[in-house]
Amino acid sequence: MMKNRTHPAADLDTIVKDERSHAILLAANLLPSNWKVSDNEEVRILEFGVKLKVVPEVSGSWPACYVGSDKRIEVADDFLTSSDYRREEKIATILHELGHAAFAFKSEIANRNEGKDSMDSYLGSMERLFGDRSAAITLEEEFFADDFTMLCGFTEPLNSVLLKLDQIAPERIARIEKGEPLNRPAFRA
Repeated sequence: MMKNRTHPAADLDTIVKDERSHAILLAANLLPSNWKVSDNEEVRILEFGVKLKVVPEVSGSWPACYVGSDKRIEVADDFLTSSDYRREEKIATILHELGHAAFAFKSEIANRNEGKDSMDSYLGSMERLFGDRSAAITLEEEFFADDFTMLCGFTEPLNSVLLKLDQIAPERIARIEKGEPLNRPAFRA
């Protein structure tokens, strides 16, 4: 749990899983305490119970992924050291994966509260936008993760990294460029 109640960033680095990951993130100036997200978002990130681990490679097209079964975010070593991406783009990518952890966290709370959580309003927005929720489950989670990243103040770097990495997501890119977050209050519960 949090030790430093006056400034939670001092504890934010506790999400880093191991010494190797800590050393790589430190060398790249990417330790969580250096992300410059608000104190409120730092507290939320700590609540998710997620661990950040730097790995040699991540499967898939993204250089980071959220492993929900372990509440772990894996980030590829070569992505963190690459000069092809700005520091802010790397942070946006990690925050996007933290958005997946937020989605899982909020869904778990909603299930415990029999759907009375603000997560319902977010999922309701998705259903209205896409119709059949089951057909859009992946996209809704991606939008949620994007919204979390934007809420943390990394809208432009997220858009930039999406353009570089994820050309298969034109609806996500268009949504960000239009400034159309679906339901940011979903993060405020």
